[in-house]
Amino acid sequence: MKTSSCMARIQARKAIPKLKELSFKNLFREPIEYAGRSDAGIRLLYRIHEMASQLIRSSKPLFYLEKISEREGMARCTKLGDLLIGIAQSDFTRLLADWPIHKFSPIVRGFLKLFALLMVQTNSIGGYFTIVSLDAARAAVNYANRYASTLKKYLRRSVIKSANERFRRSALDNFDELAGILQWISKEHPEVVVLRFDTGYREEGATPSKLGDPPRTGHLDKYRECRKPFHRWIKDRFGEDLLLCAWAFEYGREKLFHQHYLVVLKPRGNKDHVELVDEIGRKWSAITKSLGSIHNCNARRSDYRYPALGQVRLDHPQVIIGLRYIESYLTLAEAHARFDLGVRIKAHGKFGNYPEEATIKPARPRSSFSPMPIAITYAQAQSQYVNF
Repeated sequence: MKTSSCMARIQARKAIPKLKELSFKNLFREPIEYAGRSDAGIRLLYRIHEMASQLIRSSKPLFYLEKISEREGMARCTKLGDLLIGIAQSDFTRLLADWPIHKFSPIVRGFLKLFALLMVQTNSIGGYFTIVSLDAARAAVNYANRYASTLKKYLRRSVIKSANERFRRSALDNFDELAGILQWISKEHPEVVVLRFDTGYREEGATPSKLGDPPRTGHLDKYRECRKPFHRWIKDRFGEDLLLCAWAFEYGREKLFHQHYLVVLKPRGNKDHVELVDEIGRKWSAITKSLGSIHNCNARRSDYRYPALGQVRLDHPQVIIGLRYIESYLTLAEAHARFDLGVRIKAHGKFGNYPEEATIKPARPRSSFSPMPIAITYAQAQSQYVNF
């Protein structure tokens, strides 16, 4: 006859998928309803990386048992354990649907493969965060700590650390270079006009994509063909006034291929920033034969907490914070996921009237900067200015 403790362990293991179910296709074949919050997109990828960095340094168990009575207990968790549970409750089906042509970082790939061991559904550990039998709660705590320990061992492997550093290297370089250019502009041109807009391209007759639809990449070549004359026009249109044009190329399930832009101009003759973006949009529409679209962020600048758009002074603290968010937004997503289409796709670019030495290399000391510089470190951006 099986004891209650043995039954509890069996119950806690029922939700463990078989080894063959650990592949992405099998694990996320159908949508999974979770008891907790749903969190998809780049913010979820960032939270996985943040959790991983904390887990690597942790030395104490993430989960522990709280004894309610002689027969009852419940699983409890530390702040890091709560972060892990919160991530595990996210909508990974939506995540993979929204990033169908991307390769995730080694940290994210490892987490997704091990995720099945901590399925937070009604028949797994999520059910033990309420009062249950003491044996069942103890088995759940032991199991959750075993999972966290396995994940920690994976993250601490030198080969994983090296692979992740290689994966995010280009994103860090792009971040440093953009931050350095903005820093140089702030010294040489204290007052500027900042434009933010996004361009899109949708094939004629295309309908909005739905969850579960295969990725649509047939317009990739057309988009890139249109982008070349568009960038030439921006250079010609603004000439010496163009201090910087930085862009990030992305793909989303709903927006398909699209591009984010940051343009910094000398203020004289460029003060009507909303109309300037509208003009840029009309040119993009003409180049794409009305298949292109544009989102004018300057027309909605009151929606942003920090006033970094339009005519601004680059020594204003609120403007500096706003630009820190923008430079993080344009560059750091690639530290978590990047294109995986079998061909090389340039995801970032920049041009303008700035000297080559304006770009910051990671090893350059930052002590010479002003008390509140636009340029900050990658670690500062990750901890304070990631707001995807």
